[in-house]
Formats: sequence, C-alpha cells, structure tokens
Amino acid sequence: MTPMKRAIHAYNKVDMDAQAEYASPYQLTKMLFSGAIKSISIVPMLIERKDFEQASMEITRCLGIVNGLRESLDLSQGEIAENLYRLYSYMSRELVRAYRAKDLDGLKAVRGLLAEIDEAWDSIPYELRG
Repeated sequence: MTPMKRAIHAYNKVDMDAQAEYASPYQLTKMLFSGAIKSISIVPMLIERKDFEQASMEITRCLGIVNGLRESLDLSQGEIAENLYRLYSYMSRELVRAYRAKDLDGLKAVRGLLAEIDEAWDSIPYELRG
C-alpha cells in the first residue's frame, strides 16, 4: 500500500470510529450494512483484475460483518430474529463458497440479500430507531 493510500485509510478509520462512537444502534447497524455492501460490491472487479489478495480481504471483512450481525441477534425475540439468523448463516456459507468458486453471480446474490435487509431497516419508523 502506498503512503497516500495508508494515510487515506487511516483518516477514514478515524472518521468511522468517531461516527460509531456517537451512533445509535440503528445507525451502527446501517453502517455495518453499508460496509458489507461496499466490500462485496468491489470483489467481482478485484477477481476480474486477479487481485485475489485484496478480494480475500474484502470477503473477510464482509464475512466478519455478516457474522457479527448474526451473533448480535437476540433469538428470544422470536421468528424474525430466528429467520435473520438463518439468513445470515446462509450468506456466510455462500460468501465462502462463491468466493472459492469465483462465482460472481453468487456474490451478487449475497449483495442483493444484504441490500434488501438494509432497505428494510430504512422502513423502520423514525421514532423506533433509537
């Protein structure tokens, strides 16, 4: 990584840390979805460029976010939480499978699922967003 890229990365990390410190649970979740969608969105381009090291880092980042979302669920809350748990588990398995197979359609499908859940978060009424 060039010195300029390292500096930009460091700035972005500080900015993201500052945002996360003051964010509500709703905002934190939106930030996680945004990060996962951003990571998985660039993986096909990285694979086409044969930049497998960076693609692997982005898949790992996305997996970490999806697994974190899954583990943060309160399964005592019922069917929605249980369904999300299963969906996040599926996405984790599919991310690994699709990346290993260089299956761009599989990666795009997971991105689509993440985007759907992200859109559903947008439909939460403002007064319930905390």
